[in-house]
Amino acid sequence: MHSEDTPDWDRQREKIIGLGETSIHKSYYPELQQRLSELERKNEELNAAYQQLAAAEEELRDNYNVLSERERDLRESEAKFREIFDKINDAIFIHEREDDLFSGRFIEVNEVACRLLHASRETLLQRHPLDFLTGKGRSPPETITRELLTTGHAIFETGLITIDGATFPAEVSAHIVTLLGREVILSVVRDITERKKGEEALARATEKLSMLNQITFTDIRNAIFSLQGYYELARMDALDEAQIGYMEKEIAIVRNIDECLKFARQYQNLGLRPPSWQSVPHSFLFGISHLDLGDISHTLEVDGLSIFADPHLENVFFTLAENVILHGKTATAITLRYRETPEGLTLFFEDNGAGVSADMKDKIFDRRFEEKKGMGLFLCREILSITGISICETGEPGMGARFEIFVPEGTYRITGKEQG
Repeated sequence: MHSEDTPDWDRQREKIIGLGETSIHKSYYPELQQRLSELERKNEELNAAYQQLAAAEEELRDNYNVLSERERDLRESEAKFREIFDKINDAIFIHEREDDLFSGRFIEVNEVACRLLHASRETLLQRHPLDFLTGKGRSPPETITRELLTTGHAIFETGLITIDGATFPAEVSAHIVTLLGREVILSVVRDITERKKGEEALARATEKLSMLNQITFTDIRNAIFSLQGYYELARMDALDEAQIGYMEKEIAIVRNIDECLKFARQYQNLGLRPPSWQSVPHSFLFGISHLDLGDISHTLEVDGLSIFADPHLENVFFTLAENVILHGKTATAITLRYRETPEGLTLFFEDNGAGVSADMKDKIFDRRFEEKKGMGLFLCREILSITGISICETGEPGMGARFEIFVPEGTYRITGKEQG
């Protein structure tokens, strides 16, 4: 295909050939033919180059349209990101990563960050995080830095100071992220002043309530002690058998009330201290230290085991061991061991005593069982359930009791064996 400026080479060729036959010597004809062929070849190359150029132009035009569309999408995406970045409720700081992780200058901050520190964006971009941390060294503890380097993120509480000198408590969630090909620190910061005030108010109220309960329990138990004394005196002076029977029932009721108060005094303290990692062997030994086991031996196969539980965990082992003394009858040994499963870990508290009959395995955890005799095990179940731990009795009657304490995955850990 030829353009409008391209000559009609076939017609020209015939014209030249015609001239060659009339006015050009025949000896020059082969050379002329060769030149014509060369011209035709170059013409074809030019046509091919023109077509390639036209195709390239079309491709460039398409690429330009695609790039223009992508640039428009990118601008819209940046605008949406900036709107979210500025409108989010928490302060966001992005700063350079230096050897001291919190010494690099701020790269970007959002509007909430500016309001939080009472400073303009321009001012903050000339500063670094250490300018706004309270405390002597003003640098986060080594444990936080180590956690950030190891896991890439860390959450901690600290004190911050605004540009005009006001201080407030804050929660910081710091992350190491890659931005435009380089690692930076992205921190999400939240003012926790109101939360701290609420926690302090709750702690004060809990302390006052606990003090009130202590006073109330003491007064009631003193009154019960006096009442029991008078009942005993009245029973001694009673001559009628019916009156003596009534007196004994009244004394039993008073003792029952006293047992209820003991239980309530223990139960009221649950949850006052937050759960934490409890060493199982230490908790067991502390628990049985309050008991006289006599000839009952104990074997521990729980070295290095800790579980996340209420600080009253030792009371659980105290109650389980006390039950061996009270109900084990022929028991001479206690064993505490564990077994891991895909779902978690099971602790086994076992003895070689009389065991628990099949119809009593559930009733022993009932708070109202046998005039509150099961109250201790009820309390054990409540203490463990605070962190999702369960307990049941699975022993063979006549072969000893076996309490299985199931600890879910994530709420136990095993370290190197503890030295005795």
